[in-house]
Amino acid sequence: MVALYPWLIVALSLLGARLVSSATRRTRKIGFAIWVVSNGMIGFGFYQTGDIPQALLFLVGYEYYNLRGYINNRHQEGL
Repeated sequence: MVALYPWLIVALSLLGARLVSSATRRTRKIGFAIWVVSNGMIGFGFYQTGDIPQALLFLVGYEYYNLRGYINNRHQEGL
């Protein structure tokens, strides 16, 4: 049986990347949220398999700093 979890992550990552490149701000926000969720799923998968360096890369390097940047941008825009 084919494992569906990796395919779900691929689909979410590609969908998020596609939406982030949209011309509308709302669609870009939705795309970013989807992309962040997919990165979290990837990081959690690495954590489950014991690949701690990759888990740290995705969960701290990507998740934490992307969310930090999003919060800082919202603050600077006065939203």
